[in-house]
Amino acid sequence: MTYFKNIAIVGLTLPAVILMSAAPLSAGLMDATSAWSSLHAAAPAGTAEPAQKPASQEASGKAPAVKKQDGKADRSGEGKLILRYGVLVSVPLGTYLFAWLSWDWGDVRANWKWANEGWFGRNTYAGGADKLGHLYSHYVMFRLMYAIFNYTEEGRYTKWIYAALLPSMLSVGIELGDAFSSEQNGFAYQDMICGFLGIGIGAIMERFPVVDSFFGISVEYFPSRYMRRNMNEILKFVDDYSGWKFMVNFKLSGFRDMGFKIPAFVRYVMFDFGYYTRGFTKYDNEVGDNGRKRNIFIGFSINMAEVVDDLFPDKYKNIARYVKQPFNYVHIPLGYHYSFELD
Repeated sequence: MTYFKNIAIVGLTLPAVILMSAAPLSAGLMDATSAWSSLHAAAPAGTAEPAQKPASQEASGKAPAVKKQDGKADRSGEGKLILRYGVLVSVPLGTYLFAWLSWDWGDVRANWKWANEGWFGRNTYAGGADKLGHLYSHYVMFRLMYAIFNYTEEGRYTKWIYAALLPSMLSVGIELGDAFSSEQNGFAYQDMICGFLGIGIGAIMERFPVVDSFFGISVEYFPSRYMRRNMNEILKFVDDYSGWKFMVNFKLSGFRDMGFKIPAFVRYVMFDFGYYTRGFTKYDNEVGDNGRKRNIFIGFSINMAEVVDDLFPDKYKNIARYVKQPFNYVHIPLGYHYSFELD
């Protein structure tokens, strides 16, 4: 019976994979249609008739020589096509495989289950930390997908479609899996809303670079007491909410990017505002850490992305641009935070 239940979950999530892999077809058809129209467009009035083919060419029956396209450009186009399809197929499959292993999707219930998990209340599943987890993960995924598809689509508008569609489908697919997993709460619309919100914030950051210059969303993670004692379960770290902190960073380096003259040290400073919970999860209950606490914090810290950027001389700035990216999403706790307990 479990086998057929597993098939049902695959049947619900597989359409997301199919849609992702089929999505490029529409863009390809549009590109082909555009090229066909351009090729067969009527000649402007007053243009001369095409010249007659030379007699020697007619006698031989050979077509005129056509200059071959640059081989490097051809290989680049093929590489982008492979990357596009590879991402659209592998990311959903990888995500669902991870969910199967870490969220116990293989242990399914007989019927669909709806879940009303609430938001940030003390009596909710994780005090809202899980909601911020959905927001953050979809925010990061959108920005990563945008960077990839901006390259593969060469700046065309289709980059927005792919970058938004992929994490959106994953958000829905994850909730479909939770609806049948006996180890999960069920299909929670709150999770899906937070996922879509993260995608929207990511889109704003990409559309308006000035916003991205000043603001960022990042996390800290240090395993909870349960996870430190049970490192064999580390794949479940995503649900280890007592180890996570979520925050918004205000980066003073944004003033430099806007053209303001600021002291050199100022661009290393970030002001942080964040939220975290402790004692809400089943892992906490296992080790007796069941005193539920919700906390907000404010503080300042070092903008490590700026530090990394300074480690590279000017001729290697392109490399620095990639090396510093993780520090835009993972916060290194070099600074001071003051916490306020809400409970």
